[in-house]
Amino acid sequence: MGGIEDFRAGQRAMWGAGEFDWLARMIWSVGGLLVSRLEIGPGDDVVDIGCGTGNVAIQAAQAGARVTGVDLAPEMLAQARVNADAEGLAIAFIEGDAEDLPLADASADVAVSSFANMFAPRHEIAASEMLRILRPGGRFGMAAWSAEGTINAFLLTVAAHLPPLPPFARPPALWGDPEHVRSMFDRPECAHLDIGREQVVFEFSSADAATSSYTERFGPLLVARRMLEPRGAWAPLVDDIRAFFARLQGPEGAVLMPSDYLLITGRRGRC
Repeated sequence: MGGIEDFRAGQRAMWGAGEFDWLARMIWSVGGLLVSRLEIGPGDDVVDIGCGTGNVAIQAAQAGARVTGVDLAPEMLAQARVNADAEGLAIAFIEGDAEDLPLADASADVAVSSFANMFAPRHEIAASEMLRILRPGGRFGMAAWSAEGTINAFLLTVAAHLPPLPPFARPPALWGDPEHVRSMFDRPECAHLDIGREQVVFEFSSADAATSSYTERFGPLLVARRMLEPRGAWAPLVDDIRAFFARLQGPEGAVLMPSDYLLITGRRGRC
């Protein structure tokens, strides 16, 4: 089994495949909520960790902040630059990993991550890096899918068809458990922590439409297909995904996917 560098290369390929803007639009409101709760505004130096195509970074820049977006996948960064340019925003987008941010200590007023650094394999390191780059008194915020929520149930449906995580990698769903979150930020440099529950609703016209969106456009599943299809294991996964969405269909056939998440905010101590 490969080590951390092989795992990181796999993540880079996984998140860089396919499209992401369609999914980013569904969680756009989460970025706005993070910007609001963290009171991001003019004069703030903000780092968006796992920025994807720019969900939080763009809204933070629109609020007047100086923003740096960091992502592991160059393809994500390329689309983020296009999206920021379309809004007339000057945002620095740089390649980097949540466990090894290419930024100096105490260089940011706000560190934020929307459903991104929860996928970093070593949770303690990701939390430590988020705090490391903050100035004393700086704020941090995360959105993480609830451990009991619909998105995690979907991820578990997919994971049942894939190889297990390596021993050093902790499941992303742990970030949806408040006790785990508290344990990750139970350290001297974290002066305050607040954990709330929020919800965003994904909508699709039908179970088939939802299945097509994920199997044809979602990077992790495109990579899974390349691995599973040669041994005849792709079709069973697609069947399970379709059955998952069929259970969420309403009387008119539309799929409503209420997706609970934790909104985690905190502050770095002034010590």
